[in-house]
Amino acid sequence: MSTQEHIYLRVSMPPNELAAELASMLGMELTRDAADRVYLGRPARLAEGVVGGEVYGNFTVDPDAALDEESFTDSFPMMFDVGFTGGDRSVQLEEAKLLFVELSDKYPATMALVRGFDMLIAVSSERAGLRWMPENTTPYAPDRSAWLAYQE
Repeated sequence: MSTQEHIYLRVSMPPNELAAELASMLGMELTRDAADRVYLGRPARLAEGVVGGEVYGNFTVDPDAALDEESFTDSFPMMFDVGFTGGDRSVQLEEAKLLFVELSDKYPATMALVRGFDMLIAVSSERAGLRWMPENTTPYAPDRSAWLAYQE
């Protein structure tokens, strides 16, 4: 189980290009590690600490999934991890929600905010707008009716 929140983005570009766009848009600092992975971070708004994480290609895609088995997140090529250095998961989730709303207002891509890998918190698209999902909605086939309008 992931201890981070994840923003999935339906965009096709290298992680470094996406990270540069997001950094500019969200007022975040872009850094790279020795392996050339890209990270974004900025001071948290709700508590002491930094919010942000790695921007990378979606490794969770199941290319062999049948249409009725496909996860909502299978259609998103990119991911942005959202962690919080303060260690409080509830603050981390609230910070991720703030980032997601800000990104939804500024970036014209379809996006999903997922807690860990299993709870779909919100979805957004330029066409359908921002929608907060009912509690315990998953990005998996059994909850397809909740997110189908955002599956493009």
